[in-house]
Amino acid sequence: MNKLVRVLFALLLVAGCSKQESATTPLTIETQNGTVKYTVYEANTREEMETGLMNRDSLAVDHGMIFNIDPVRRVAMWMKDTKFPLDMIFIAPDGTITQVYENAEAMSEKKIPSVVPVRAVIEVNAGDIQKHQIKVGDKVTHEFFNQMKKEETHISDYNQKVGWVGKGKELVKSRLKDPSSVEFRNVYFIRANIGNAPTTCGEVNAKNSFGAMTGFRRFISAGSTEFTLIEGDNADFEEIWKGMCNGTDKTPM
Repeated sequence: MNKLVRVLFALLLVAGCSKQESATTPLTIETQNGTVKYTVYEANTREEMETGLMNRDSLAVDHGMIFNIDPVRRVAMWMKDTKFPLDMIFIAPDGTITQVYENAEAMSEKKIPSVVPVRAVIEVNAGDIQKHQIKVGDKVTHEFFNQMKKEETHISDYNQKVGWVGKGKELVKSRLKDPSSVEFRNVYFIRANIGNAPTTCGEVNAKNSFGAMTGFRRFISAGSTEFTLIEGDNADFEEIWKGMCNGTDKTPM
């Protein structure tokens, strides 16, 4: 089985070998072609995360493993010590599939990162994504999502949005060399296209370590230090921006 490696601010979860089988639970995926049913092993505890599917010889048909990513965050997968190829499915807090990766190579140490923060990752036999025509936007039903914390999900009125954006700006300032020089423009509140997460997006300008203004750069803040990004700080920024900040339902601030 592979390891989960947190990208950017992520925690490294080291995979290992197991002498015990974890419990299984039902999981379904609603696709354009109908409902796909799986039986999945759960990786909940650190020990189970570290165990994963490593060193198994095979995975039964219509079986898989689901990783319980709590708190929600960006992760990456790899295939170290995994004897057979896998497909990977990345899932947002509301159960929406945000990303798929097909035919991850057995025994590879190549990192396969999530584009946006996820609530869970499912691993299934290679070929399943194509066989079942599983796509981004399909919905997953599993107990993990039923148990999902409802923090920050009721931000609806303008005053709440103002507060959320204010928090986002402070988080952006905390990442800059000279917070006192900060200028913001084109700032807005939006529900992210992927996962419906409340998000602050906009542009920021501030002095760098040499005392010169950097010029306006885009930023994203989803309400935590762990997911506040400024353009240029990460190679995946453009993809994350498209997933989090594009859309028509924006509230300018």
